[in-house]
Amino acid sequence: MSKGRDRRGESASGGAASERGTRRRRLVLGTVTALAVATWPALAGAASPGTLDGNYGNAAAPTVGTAINTVIGSGGVSQGLALQSDGSAVVGGAAVINVNNATTKWALTRFTPTGRVDTTFSGGQAFTFTASQGRSQVQALAVEPAGLAKAGDIVAVGSYFASPGNPAPAVARFTVSGLLDTTFVPTSSTGAGTTVVSLTGAGDGFNAVSVVPNTPATATWAGDIVASGTALVAGSEDVLVARFLPTGAPDPSFGTNGIVTQYFARPGAIGPDQVRGVAVDGSGNVVVSGTAPAVNTCPAPSGDGVLVARFLAASGALDTAGFNAADSIPGGPGALIQGNGQTSGGCPDGYDGASVQIQPAGVSQDIVVAGTQTVPPAIGGDPELHQPVAMRFTSAGALDATFAGGIVFMPMPASVADAGASAVAVQLDATAPAPTATAVVIAGWGYTSATSTAARVVVARFQLSGQVDPNFGNSGTPGVGTYVCGQLQAECGTAVATLNDTRIDVAGSYAQGGGYYMAVQQVDDAAVSVGAAPTVTVTVTGAGGSLAALFPVTLNAPSTVPVTVQYQTADGSAHAPADYTASSGSVTIPAGSTTGVITVPVNNGPNHAGADQSFSLALTGPVADVEVVGAPATVLLHHIGYRLVSADGGIFAFNAPFYGSEGGRQLGAPIVGIASDPATVGYWEVGADGGVFAFNAPFFGSEGGAVLNRPIVGLVPTPDDHGYWEVGSDGGIFAFGDAGFHGSEGGKPLNAPVVALDVTPSGQGYWMVAADGGIFAFGDAGFFGSMGGHSLNRGVVDMAPTPTGLGYWEVAADGGIFAFGDAAFHGSEGGQALNQPIVGIAPDPATGGYWMVAADGGIFAFDAPFLGSMGGQPLNAPIVGMAEA
Repeated sequence: MSKGRDRRGESASGGAASERGTRRRRLVLGTVTALAVATWPALAGAASPGTLDGNYGNAAAPTVGTAINTVIGSGGVSQGLALQSDGSAVVGGAAVINVNNATTKWALTRFTPTGRVDTTFSGGQAFTFTASQGRSQVQALAVEPAGLAKAGDIVAVGSYFASPGNPAPAVARFTVSGLLDTTFVPTSSTGAGTTVVSLTGAGDGFNAVSVVPNTPATATWAGDIVASGTALVAGSEDVLVARFLPTGAPDPSFGTNGIVTQYFARPGAIGPDQVRGVAVDGSGNVVVSGTAPAVNTCPAPSGDGVLVARFLAASGALDTAGFNAADSIPGGPGALIQGNGQTSGGCPDGYDGASVQIQPAGVSQDIVVAGTQTVPPAIGGDPELHQPVAMRFTSAGALDATFAGGIVFMPMPASVADAGASAVAVQLDATAPAPTATAVVIAGWGYTSATSTAARVVVARFQLSGQVDPNFGNSGTPGVGTYVCGQLQAECGTAVATLNDTRIDVAGSYAQGGGYYMAVQQVDDAAVSVGAAPTVTVTVTGAGGSLAALFPVTLNAPSTVPVTVQYQTADGSAHAPADYTASSGSVTIPAGSTTGVITVPVNNGPNHAGADQSFSLALTGPVADVEVVGAPATVLLHHIGYRLVSADGGIFAFNAPFYGSEGGRQLGAPIVGIASDPATVGYWEVGADGGVFAFNAPFFGSEGGAVLNRPIVGLVPTPDDHGYWEVGSDGGIFAFGDAGFHGSEGGKPLNAPVVALDVTPSGQGYWMVAADGGIFAFGDAGFFGSMGGHSLNRGVVDMAPTPTGLGYWEVAADGGIFAFGDAAFHGSEGGQALNQPIVGIAPDPATGGYWMVAADGGIFAFDAPFLGSMGGQPLNAPIVGMAEA
């Protein structure tokens, strides 16, 4: 056995995951054979984007679009909000213990994707720190991301009062069912599942939290919990940052026993630091946001500025080399304080920073901060006014000029005179290959005047250019791009969260009968910006000649009126009419239905045999009452074909070019396999003696003429077309060209002979499969299970990996299929009467299906097109293998 690489386990084929849809109608353009799906959100009889979603929560006035939990009772103030992957909204805040002395406990509730109290979440309400001696409450929430051991669990941070006037920063973790996770600090003095950081007294608390995801760049700290807030240090309110291990213990590699405190102020400025946001960038570094003193010519808050600081993942030290390196504020580079040069009433306008998010943007990650501009009282004693603001900084710590100069203000409608932002969220295109930002959303509070006491929720959306989104909120000016709602009356707009580019949720508290209740409002959404649509990959199916590419167009919810959308094709590397037929027109989805189809005739002949070509298909609305926003979809015409090889070297090509064969020639040993050249569309044949025969493909060497312990059973090329491997039935590996040697089973005892070899997508690893179904994984090839050690009706004869390299199929001589990892089961010939045994399998990379071939040349297609076979035709020698062309 090779270093434990032969791991023979139980077969474990995964099932398909289901995802709950959103309530807004959207058009989806794709195909059953697509490798990716593109979406064009559409509105058909739905609410306008930037208004309350009437399908969420209560559908009746005055709380339309609002989810309210009255079970927790009066005083259920909302502070934190996090969305789970299924669209459930978890809200955290406080619940009253004693009205007389204003003591509260931590409270959480969860609303279903439709805005109902989720009674499966600890009965709809979860509590902790119930022995509070003050206003203990949750300030922020985070859901543990996918890829972590605790994925889906909820982390809450805030403040805990062990005694009156003595708050402390606190953290707790809840399971997906709303119970305290007792594996999180199981011996805590405040109870398993919770931990309290002992610092210096009044003013201590956590206001924001983030969980480090599991990526190659952040794997060292994956699952760590990062919290930020304010600490009272020697009478000064300083920045507080803490990092905890997934167990809840402080991370000793970060700061001093997991804690960092730091004071920031511009030279000569005096005042407290206040931190309200935290985010983790793509390298695991910790970014915090808040407020710090900027000038000392006027009292706070006029002299405040937005604070942004970055702490290194490896140590917790300020990133003095990479973030705002030229700055000279106390504490050194690594932080910036963005003041305001404007003046009102003789004093400078101040900035009050709130939450922060990292905006994915290629290899760099911009920093987006929400906050409030403070306009001090004018001469004569006019009340102080505020305006919501969003800022974007580059990853190096400079204002991002591409974001409308770096600072943008929320346009205010006439109904709001005084407002501020409490939260920011970056909307993402979840269908893109990598996280891609599409818009910036800020949310907060608003009043009709500076003296009003009736708070309102305000939400605004900005395009990535910094311009307000004209399709969002108020359709007129002033206030375009802004939504204002009057339902949440206190603690308004305390948190905002987005579920990719489909949902905007805002947390707040609903005022009723003299009390407040935890609540969430959902703002209706639409496509975020022109050009945000991802690439869609479409496969043409059929056997030569004139074919049709079918594009299903799907509404995610039926409409009460017919939905019509126009489309238009345009040339790319594929050209009409040689490769496809230029098409335009419209497709209508009838009222009550959800599906239509666009048909584009395509030629799949020799003009692009073996090569991928593309054209674009655009939805060109608006038509009727359907809003279509998105770039044209790039349509990839993936050539489909396969070749069979017989033991005498004969080649049989189906919808693939023929470049020659060894058929009819004298061979030193029978042919045992075929492999396609990924670059030239040629192929290689390999004989049992290791001889290689190249047809329109490069020759890198062979074992032909060498003395072998056991015969060769297969050949597989490197993905870059610069080499190949041969494998013997004893598991010996022979590498040629740039094919790297990653290990072998040669010279080791095997339960059954090796029958096939396949390579990982990177070319840095490979799998072998033996006749008993045992899998041997080398290099970066993952082991996902095998049939080794299981009873088989017939022996395994071949294997094929999935395009991702995260799974594979095994096929037996009776046509039985065994699927592992992300390999889907599409059917088999197991249990069927066959004229001849199965000898090979080839995956269709476009459809995700596969073909099998029998020794008589019969083809069995499973979710893959049937392009022809040699079944029933006389052969000089039996078929021994096949390859996708």
